[in-house]
Formats: sequence, C-alpha cells, structure tokens
Amino acid sequence: MLVIDHCRICDHSKQDVAIGTYCGVNNKKPAFRHRCVNKRFGLKMLE
Repeated sequence: MLVIDHCRICDHSKQDVAIGTYCGVNNKKPAFRHRCVNKRFGLKMLE
C-alpha cells in the first residue's frame, strides 16, 4: 500500500486543495517509511 493510500483511510488524515493529504496529528505531509505510529482506521475505512 502506498503511503498516500494508507493516509487516505486513516481517521487522522486531512485534505487541503493546496497541499493535498496531510496528517491531522502533526499537520505535516506523510513522512514515514514503513508504518505510521499514529494511524487509526475506523470510520474512513468503512466508507
């Protein structure tokens, strides 16, 4: 799974027209290599 796909289904993710998908925990673009320690799958994963 690509980082951006991983983030799209995370409940912490946010989207902005100018910067795209970013993390709602630290307000930064995804920067992890293998696994995000802040991930939370729930409601967005069910959509």
